[in-house]
Amino acid sequence: MDAPVEAVFLDGRSLTALPESLRRNALLRHLDVRGNRLMKLPGWLTELPALESRSIGDNPLPGVPPEVTALTRLRHLYVHELQLDSLPAALGDLVELRTLDLGHNRLTDLPAAIGRLTALETLYLADNRLARMPQAIRPLRALRYLGATDNGLDD
Repeated sequence: MDAPVEAVFLDGRSLTALPESLRRNALLRHLDVRGNRLMKLPGWLTELPALESRSIGDNPLPGVPPEVTALTRLRHLYVHELQLDSLPAALGDLVELRTLDLGHNRLTDLPAAIGRLTALETLYLADNRLARMPQAIRPLRALRYLGATDNGLDD
């Protein structure tokens, strides 16, 4: 990657690490690394000044990495298909988020910190293990779309 670009799509390439060349891309706004073999993310991701959209789903990551929750300017975060059982409270620090995709995980509840995402407009919770709608979403007054199918929610 020679010239800086605003969007990089590296999905489905069997990557085990991200290219170091991304580190120098000050214009990068959207990074899609879905469907690879990433087990960790590099710490330098937090140094990308314009990054506002991350898609890290369908990787063997052991959870939501701190390199994601440290990006407080993120507006769109896609962490689907990570086999997550829980979420870090630090996710609530991403107060600029407009879209959060937590679909296709193993979540049974959401941390109270989710309630701090007051700018959140779209929340995908489909195909998790929620037996009831999480109380954490009650403060989300900007929420316009909530996708929660295939959870076995009580009536």
